[in-house]
Amino acid sequence: MNSNGGNRPGRQYPRNNRQQNYRQPQSGYRPVSRETGGVRQNPYRMTPPKPKKKFPVIQLIVCLIAVAFAVLFVSLVCMNYKAGYGETVKPITSTTACEDTATIESLSVSDIPETTVETTAETEPPLPSDEYDFSSVVPESEEEPLEVFAKAAFIGDSRTVGLIKYTKLQTHDYSSVGLNIGVLTTKKYIRVRNDDDSFTNMTLLEVLERDKDDIDCVYMALGLNELGWDPNMYIKTYTKVIGQIREIVDVPIYLQLILPMTDAAYEASEFGVTNDDQIIFNQKLTKMAEDLKLFLLDPCSLFELEDGTLDPADASDGIHLNAASYRVLLNYYQTHRVDVSKYKNIETGE
Repeated sequence: MNSNGGNRPGRQYPRNNRQQNYRQPQSGYRPVSRETGGVRQNPYRMTPPKPKKKFPVIQLIVCLIAVAFAVLFVSLVCMNYKAGYGETVKPITSTTACEDTATIESLSVSDIPETTVETTAETEPPLPSDEYDFSSVVPESEEEPLEVFAKAAFIGDSRTVGLIKYTKLQTHDYSSVGLNIGVLTTKKYIRVRNDDDSFTNMTLLEVLERDKDDIDCVYMALGLNELGWDPNMYIKTYTKVIGQIREIVDVPIYLQLILPMTDAAYEASEFGVTNDDQIIFNQKLTKMAEDLKLFLLDPCSLFELEDGTLDPADASDGIHLNAASYRVLLNYYQTHRVDVSKYKNIETGE
């Protein structure tokens, strides 16, 4: 007990070692740090927290753009992969993008099928590759409508007159009864209606010059009235006329062989014409067609008997065809036309 009568000891013991070693600093004394030599900071003083740095807006935008591009890239990869297998492409979401990316990464190069890119080139018309054989008769083709003759020019004698008359063919009619190759380019045998409803007679070449822009082919059937001629003179004159026509209209020219007559008509001929003359002339015409590149038509077999003479059942007078046979002849024209675009050795001004 102390002097005051209490039970407390007269000496107070320090509470801890810090309090025991504590010395009251003298006036002007400042604790010094041994490590730095600076002023020792009070360890019990509350240091205010440092302010957090604000995330820059620009960096945020850049990050968002980068993420968007990454998602877009993954989406495109997924679409191309699925398209290679013919699957329906699903809408791109973050989940499917991740799943598809994982699938692609698990595949090896050998697992990915090769895709063949089919290029569709512009369809161009095929270039002519074949050469037409002008020594042969025009082969049979698909039947053409009668409208294909609207711009054709038919040049011939009385047999061509009958063809146009009995079939009512709408075409450029330059035919005439009694016409022969000798007067074809000099005789004014074609009657033309003028604008004032008057008529003018013109030659073949004059009419061709007038109508040339409306003509796309020419049909020629002459020879019935020339069977008494010298065959060579006939071919020489015919060749000259073909050249004159081509100077005006450079279009395909169809050359028809001479149809035969009945046996009775040959016997009644005042010029002594026989079936052999018709055969010789047709041989000459065949050679001329090859030389001049003419399309040869041979409808003779449609109307002749075994001996080569005209079948009386097809004739009206032993020389000319009847109406029914003219329709057969016209159908022959419809089924024997040449598509000039298929042959590289045919040149026209079309």
